[in-house]
Amino acid sequence: GISLLVDKSGSMYGALGGVEKIAVAAAYAIAVLRRFTNVVIRFFDVEVYDPVSDVERLVDVLTRVAASGGTDITQAVEAAVEDAERRRLRGYVLAVVTDGEDDRLNPVAVREARAVFRDVVFVLLGAQKPPPHARAVRISPNDLRLAGAASAVI
Repeated sequence: GISLLVDKSGSMYGALGGVEKIAVAAAYAIAVLRRFTNVVIRFFDVEVYDPVSDVERLVDVLTRVAASGGTDITQAVEAAVEDAERRRLRGYVLAVVTDGEDDRLNPVAVREARAVFRDVVFVLLGAQKPPPHARAVRISPNDLRLAGAASAVI
């Protein structure tokens, strides 16, 4: 399964290859939903929003998501760890879709996530430096046109 954290902070309104980063993140989330059966998605900015795992509800949320606010990746990762422990999400991968514009990411939170999840992957949109202690890949709008984009990253 996949636990997907999607950054919807204000910086996600910035363009990536002529496409808003939030649109790329939403397309990536849809690609993950189409590829995997057990998916839990949470959006975050300075808050972490309720998890969504029902496909119909998620598509509705994705079509209305608006990028706004600051970014707190640490809080989002901690919420995903808590959620995985509470819901007993064994063998899940944590994927964090973000532009990485958060200078306060706590490496302890990433290490805790690595202890709970099978893997922790930061899917970076933009040129920010990848976080320490986690696997990171960059995607662009062109990557989403490739068949199997989600499986290539996760």
